[in-house]
This record gives sequence, C-alpha cells and structure tokens, in this order.
Amino acid sequence: MTKSKRQESTRLAQSTEPAPKSDLVSFKIWEVVAPPPITSLKGALVPRVFVSRRRRKVSIEVHRIASAGHQGGSYEECIVRVLNPNQKVREEQNKKRRNKKDEELLDQDIADDESTVAHPEMMDANTRNFAAPDGLDGWEEKYRFPIRYITVKGTNRTGIFVQITLGRMKQTRQLIFDSMAEAEEFRNVLEKEIRNEKDRNDAKLNVVFHGKSPPEADDITFLVEIVSGWDLPVGDLSTSDPYVIASFDGNDVHKTQVIEKTLDPIWTVKTGSLFLFRSKAEALYLSEGLLFTVKDYDALGRDEKLGMFYVAPKVVYEAKGERLEFKLIPTPGSKKKEVPGYVAIRIRRATGHDIVFMNEHVHKKKKTSLAESATQQLATAQLGGGGALRSYFRRQTRHIKDGDRDIKQYKVRPGPDPKREEETTWLSKEQIEAECQRESDHWLDVGNGRLGRLHVEILGCDELPNLDSGGRNKTDTFVALVYEDCVVKTDVVDDCLNPRWLPWSKRAAIFHIHHSSSQLFLGVFDFDQSVAPGDDHDLIGRVAVDLTNLRKDTMYVMVYDLYTTARISDRKKLGSITIRLRLEVEDDRAVLLSNLEPPPSFYVNVKTRKDHRVVQFTCSGKYDTSKYDIKFINSYIEEILSVQHASFYLSDAFMRLMLWRGTMPVRMLGTTYHFPIHSLAAFVSLAVVVERPELFPAWSFALFGWTMVATMDYRLHLPTPWLHCKHFLEHAFTLFYGSTPIAPYSIESHENAKEAIAFEEGWRKRITESEEAAAKEYEENLKAQEEYQREMDEIGDVSDISALNKNDGGISVDPFKSVLYPVQQNLQMVCKYLRRIRYVLIWEESYISFWVTAGCFLVSIIFLFVPWFFLIQWTARILVWALFGPWMKLVDIFYVSKLDDYTEEELMQQRLESRKKRRLATATALAEARIKREDAMKLKAMKAYYFGKYITRVPVLKEDRYVDTPCLESHALPFKPDPLPLSELAMQEAGYHRTRIPGQHLVGSMIPQIETVSFTEAPVGQALRRPNLVDKDIAGPESTTAAYAKIGSLVVCASVISWFAVPFFSSLTQHLLVALQEQTE
Repeated sequence: MTKSKRQESTRLAQSTEPAPKSDLVSFKIWEVVAPPPITSLKGALVPRVFVSRRRRKVSIEVHRIASAGHQGGSYEECIVRVLNPNQKVREEQNKKRRNKKDEELLDQDIADDESTVAHPEMMDANTRNFAAPDGLDGWEEKYRFPIRYITVKGTNRTGIFVQITLGRMKQTRQLIFDSMAEAEEFRNVLEKEIRNEKDRNDAKLNVVFHGKSPPEADDITFLVEIVSGWDLPVGDLSTSDPYVIASFDGNDVHKTQVIEKTLDPIWTVKTGSLFLFRSKAEALYLSEGLLFTVKDYDALGRDEKLGMFYVAPKVVYEAKGERLEFKLIPTPGSKKKEVPGYVAIRIRRATGHDIVFMNEHVHKKKKTSLAESATQQLATAQLGGGGALRSYFRRQTRHIKDGDRDIKQYKVRPGPDPKREEETTWLSKEQIEAECQRESDHWLDVGNGRLGRLHVEILGCDELPNLDSGGRNKTDTFVALVYEDCVVKTDVVDDCLNPRWLPWSKRAAIFHIHHSSSQLFLGVFDFDQSVAPGDDHDLIGRVAVDLTNLRKDTMYVMVYDLYTTARISDRKKLGSITIRLRLEVEDDRAVLLSNLEPPPSFYVNVKTRKDHRVVQFTCSGKYDTSKYDIKFINSYIEEILSVQHASFYLSDAFMRLMLWRGTMPVRMLGTTYHFPIHSLAAFVSLAVVVERPELFPAWSFALFGWTMVATMDYRLHLPTPWLHCKHFLEHAFTLFYGSTPIAPYSIESHENAKEAIAFEEGWRKRITESEEAAAKEYEENLKAQEEYQREMDEIGDVSDISALNKNDGGISVDPFKSVLYPVQQNLQMVCKYLRRIRYVLIWEESYISFWVTAGCFLVSIIFLFVPWFFLIQWTARILVWALFGPWMKLVDIFYVSKLDDYTEEELMQQRLESRKKRRLATATALAEARIKREDAMKLKAMKAYYFGKYITRVPVLKEDRYVDTPCLESHALPFKPDPLPLSELAMQEAGYHRTRIPGQHLVGSMIPQIETVSFTEAPVGQALRRPNLVDKDIAGPESTTAAYAKIGSLVVCASVISWFAVPFFSSLTQHLLVALQEQTE
C-alpha cells in the first residue's frame, strides 16, 4: 500500500461524515419522582417507604435533523431525555426538605449508577448533538434514548409505569408526577409520539435512500474486524488488560479475548478479532450504528470501562474494508470529559469465503478444511521404519539363477510399481539403477509463483551413515524439500544406506517460482516412528541448491555431498545425494527484473513439532546459531579472519593487471591469443583521470563496475563448469531483448576434472600456507611479548601484559554468558552481512551482481556530465561568504547573544514546541510502522490458523558460510521434450498425473485466502501452451491425423444422412397426416 493510500485508509472515521445539525421542533418537560427500577435488585426487594425520593426531569423532544451527508433533506427524531439536578440545585432542594423535616426525601443518590441498568446506547454518548430545550438550567442530562424503546405498561393515579426495551435488556420504572393531570398529559404525549414514530422512520429512510427503496431487501452480512488499539487509558497501575465488546441495537454481537498487560493491543484471528454482523439496511439506518466498548479485565471486581465509540450507520453501510480509526470517548457515568486512546477497525460486505471461514473455522463446526487437508498431504510422508524387530525378520535380498549366472536381487522399497507388481517386487542393482533414471510417473505441483517452474526429482543417496541399531536395521531414509513457502517429503526407504527412489514412488515435485534468487533446500533424514514429544527425525545431511546460475531447458543431474551444517566450520561429509532438476522459464526479462525489488520473506508453517524440526534442519542445518555456544563464537571469529583469503584474489588480479597478462581470448589466423583487456582499460582510464581530475567520481564508479566484471571473468575461467556464472552481457541482452542469447549446452561428467582437482588442491595449499605463516608470526610476536615482559619484570616495571598473559586454567566460560552472548550475536550479524557482500562480489548472486554492476556503469555515465569543479567551487564560495563574513556580528547581536537571556520557562516552552514538531514529523512514520506491525501479526496468526502454529523462516538470499557445489560426476544435457499426440499433450498440460498443492502465500485482507494458480498450463482461449510439441506425423487413434479423419467422417455422415433421411421423413410425415385426415372425415 502506498503512503497516500495508507493515510487515506487510516483516517478518523468520525470525520468521514459531517455532524448532522439538530433543530428543536417541539418539547414538553415534566418534573417527576423516580424510584429505582422495579426490575433492579434494590427496586424489587427494598420497600418503597425506605427508598429515597429522587427528583428528576423528563422531557419528550422532537428534533429536525438536517442530513448533510445525503445531498440535503431533513427528517425528525423523537427522544426521551432524563435529567438529574446538578450539585447546586440538589443542595438547594435538600435544604428546603430539611426545613420541612422531610429527611426521607433527601436526594443523596448523585450518580444513580446502582439503580440504573441502562445500556450504554441509552446514554448521552452518541455523536449527534441534540439541541437542549429551554427551562433546564441547573439540570444535567443523565441519559436519553429514542422513543421507540419505551412503552407504557400501566398507570396508578399520579404514577405511570413505563418499560424501556433495548435488545435483551428490559427495565420497568415508575414515574411519579405531582398531579394526575400531569401524569395524564405525559401519557397522551408519549402515546402520540409513539404513533408518529413510523412516519418519522419512513421520512428518515426516504432521505437516506433519496426517495428510493433500499437496494437490499434481505439481510446484509457484514464482516467486521477489530484491528488494534493504541494509547489506551491505564486501567491497572501502569497498564491494562483490554478487550472490546461490540453491540448493535442493545444486543452484544461480539466480544474479543483479553490482551494482557498492554496499552497497544493487536487482536488477531486467534484472539477474536473477526465477527459477522447481519442487519437489514432499514434497521441499520434506523439504529445508532455499531457500538464498541473497550474494557479492562479485572479478575476481582467489575471490569472497568476504558472508553467507547460509535460507528455511524452510513459508515457501516458504505465501508469497503479500509482501515478506520476511532477516537475513544468517555463511557456514561464517567467523570472524565475525554479519554485517550484510539481503536482501528475494518468493515466490508462478507463474501461467501468469509461466511464459510467464520462458520467452519472460528466456530469450529468442522474440524478440517480444504487448506488443512492440503497441508496435511503436503507434510506427510509414507510411513516406514517398522523398527529393529521387523527389520531383522524381513527378507531384503534373494538370489536367482539366470542360466549359469547367479543374480542378486533386492526387494524394492517402499514398494513395487502398482502397474507391474510382479515384475518390480524384486530387482537387481542394475535394474534398480535403470528404473531410477526413468521419468517420474506422478508429480506434486506445489506453490504459487508465476515466474516459472522448477522440476525436481530425488533419485537417490549413497554412502549414508547408519543411524539405527545396526545389522539389518539400518537407516530409514526420506528427503525433505523446502522451496520458498512450500515443503514436500519423499517416501521412506527402509533399512538402506544407498536408497533409490523409483519413478512410481513419491519423489518428484514441480515448484512454482516466486523469486528468481530463491534456493532449493534438501534435507536427508532418518525416519523416526516414535510419537514421543522429544523424538525427532535424525538429520543425516542437508544441501542448499543454488538456482541463479542454472539455465532453462537444461536437464541437470547433480550430485551433492551431504553435511549437517553450512554455517560453521565443524562439519564433515556424511554421504551424497543425487537429484535431477530442470527449469522452465517463460519470460527471462521478468526473472531478471524481479531482483529489482527486495526479496520477499518466506515462512513455512507446519502443525507438529517434528515437522517443524525437519523444516528447520533442512533450511539452517543441525546447529541453531541463534543460541549461545562458545564454538559459534570461535567459528565466527575464524570466518572474519578468513576474509584475508580475498587478498589472494586481489593479488592474482593485481599481478595480471600490472604485468599485462592476457585474459580475453581472441582467435586470429587459427591461433587463440589472450588479450590483456583489463590492463589496457586500466592504463587508458588512469591516464585520462590524471589529466582531467574532474572525472574522478565517474572513474570511481566505473572502476567498481569494471572490478565486478573482472571478478565475473575470473569465475568464467575457473576449470570446473559448476563454478561458472552467467555473463554480464547475457543479462544485458536479456534486459533489452527479453530472452537469453545463450542456448542450452551440455556439461560432461568429470569435465575438466584434473584441472579442477589441481586448482582446488592449489587453492587449499595456498590457504594452508597462509594460515601457517600467520600462526608462525603470531607465535613469534607472542615470544617477543614474553621476552619484553621478562625484561620489564627484571627492572621492576609492573605492566598489564603479565595480567593478560596469566593463565589460571579451569575457568568455565559459561559464567560469562551474559557478556559473550551479545558478542556472539554481533559477530553473527557481521558474518551475515559479510557473506551477502561476498556472494554479490563473486557473482554467486548472479542477478543482484548484474544490477550492481549495471548501476555502477550508469552512475559513472551520469557523473561524466556533472561539472564537479564548478559545483565544488561555488559551494565553497557560498559557505565562506555566508559563514565567515563580518555580518556574522549581526547574528551574534540579534540572535546568539539573546539565547542566554531566555528564562527557564521560555527554554522549557521552546523544548516543548520542538518536541511537538518532532512528534508531528514522525507521526506518519509511526502510523506506518504500527500498521506494518499489525499486518505482520495478523498474517502470522492467520498462517498459524491455516497451516499450523510452528513457523520457520526460509532464507531467499544465501546466508550460509559454505556454498554447496555439485560434485564432478554431475552432468547436464539440453532438454528437448519429445513430441506427443494432441490428446496426450493436452492431458499433460491439464495436470494429468499431477497433484495440485497450493503454497502458503495468503492474499487479501481481513480474511486472506490461499493464493492459487491455474492448474492448467494452457492460456485462456488456447488449447495448448506449447502447440509446437504436437506430433502431427504419428499415425494411430490418438494422432492429429486421426482426429481430423474422425471430424471429416462425421461431416460426411451427417451430409449423407441429411440428403437421404430428410426427404424420407418429410414424405412419411405427409402420408401420416393424409391418412389421419381421411380417418377423421
């Protein structure tokens, strides 16, 4: 939401409609004695002779309301007003009664709270300001209510019994007049105005709806959300436990849960922020609107009312879900003139989805839903790991004879192909490998992204450790795949250290890409069937697959080494995993442009702690680096010190640059030469800058961009192709022309293996030598310090070095956790940013590196046209003449010298004004921050409600210290799908052999829905998305030729039948009609 729209949507709702003007048409006032209500406890149990005789005034008033919000017009409203004598009048009345010795008539009930059970809507708390009639000096309003809420129940000489009905609240009171004539007059006026109420209501509706009938005759269902409150009044010592009650026409329609110990509560779906409200349009406009009362919960005693506010009928009727803010006003009976605090709500017409959600989820009429079923299917793997006893008694291998050969076969796990059970129950090793390479039979279609599709198949794992008891009971393996906001699990392969997932098993997924920099996380686990709370699936290893430098329409078969962590140095290889993946991208430019926006935050919610640990281990590894551990501190320090390894890159680049070593291959006359392009560019640019120093700013940015290009060039010349990145010119071509110019190409298994191994060994040797040299230098410095210390001790000099070098031994670090844990957090943050900067500089984040490089070149070009010398010279001139001239003496006389003459009160007033200006300047920023916090909390609660309460953040950009690189045995081939018959291709694009599972991305406000994408790949209005894949030459019942033949045959048959059958049936009908006519005659 933009800033302007947010400011518009968060306006104070009271200011949305001008306050209606009220003119007094007629009124009548009576002075009465009002005992407590008969329906109250005091009025029912205490005899009348012992009850104080309180003097009140009752007025029946008719007001004309000018409707400013409905294009003019006016209507009348009739109200009944009850008034108390103010303190001065009450004292005068009591003085007269004391003189007459009428002690029982003393008016001591000032507040009248105990005897009044009137609903707040009956009080003087609405926004309409009714003009008070004359003759009420010395009297203050107690409460008022529309006349439609009152009826006459009976009379008793000078007393009249009236009943006030407001929703479920009924109150019966006796009004005692000074004479029977006044009582009769009051009854006649009251009954007359009650009879006129229908005409007044019709006139009001006529004004509201401009002389037309209401658009909706049936009940309108509104969805109301109580969003949040802030700066609420203090109900306890320094805070409150607020909750909100919503009521309409005297009936409570909703109550939120209590938010404890806060003045800035945020209500979510978990704490009852949402409710449905039904009303007809006529009833809504004839009411006072929705009333919201904010209360403070107290365990002992009555809950304190903090404030209230009304939502006018017009606001309710016309609201479209925008955020409305309301200022709290005092509740009836409160002695405060105003109260602090605001409450925000949203209102709109409820959709079908809203009604279903509220009925099925909030009210728990149904315990499962489509979203819950989808999430359960997404998070559940096929059970396996039957335990040690089952593993020992289950046959896993057998030997068969094939002629003279003895073939060893393995029982296929998790099960045979349902279509070929007998053939695939037992297979040899070679047969398993051959079956494993086939395309998967069934796919999970997961996620909601629109940039492309990522096809992933888990083929197998090798040399896994045995995490079970041993013998025949071995690791029960499954793989978890986490991508953006989706998680998928494979089937469990029991008791196998080299598991293979076959095409008919659950091993394949199609992820819809939302952001091009997202990583694919794979976690290999040992399945644990225990249901104990502390038992987790054991992590074997995990991998983060970088997709930014992979190319579309290429089939990759990649082998990765498995490690338990990639964030600290304490790790070792625990087997390997083989995957097959392929990228489908429709718009290369859209993929590139998606990196201009900050990457979104992805979270995965699951329902069980076990699944939460699986997702957490898959994304972050075995160690939770957010917790305190001394080895994390050592690892971070080691990582920061390893930044010196960048000096190796710099030294190599510097030597190539200075010695004019060629890097750019140029082929001339059949021979390839390496042209020193970087050295030439550096020489020319430096020579120009020396002669024209004003070009230095442009040259600085160009230098950084050129450094990025040189780093990219360095990576492209590494021996292993799996470390190559996409070229800067390739991204530029994609940006201008919309598609990549590089066609898919092959990568052979073990391509440049010798050179890659030699390079890796040389690099490690160089690092080792550097670390050994640094350690040796450190030891020499330490010896020098010790020698210096001995010399100082000999001459009697006591220094701090001895204390620092003293080793007491045996001291635990744990007592210093309060000191070291903040250090660990700071080191973690430093390493996090260093990693991100490093990955951009070395083109691991290929798309971001391109935009950084392109931005540097663009700024450099712009700076070429900036007159730097002119700007610097005139800026310096202005500063000198403005700040150092003789006129600064005038500044001293008229301003600076007077600062000391201000009094303390004036200085305090200046500080208050300065603080007020600062608050006004930051008010918008605070409001936006509050709204963002509200949205985040509500989204978190809604995702927990839909998908489960356990939440894990899924990184988008690389955050690991070590980058997982495919092993040398990995390979890639250009992917060209086989032509298919029209019917088969249409079924494939329609989602045949796929199970659609939406991601966890929610869209919409108030009650967001799970975002869904079309299950069918074909665009609207077209039969196929890829019509070029239709094989028109295949003969057969399913070919395109056969389809055209069928259509032609149908046309011919229809023509023949029409030619012969129509005349036949026409003549037959004529004969029948003639015969029928003759028979009738």
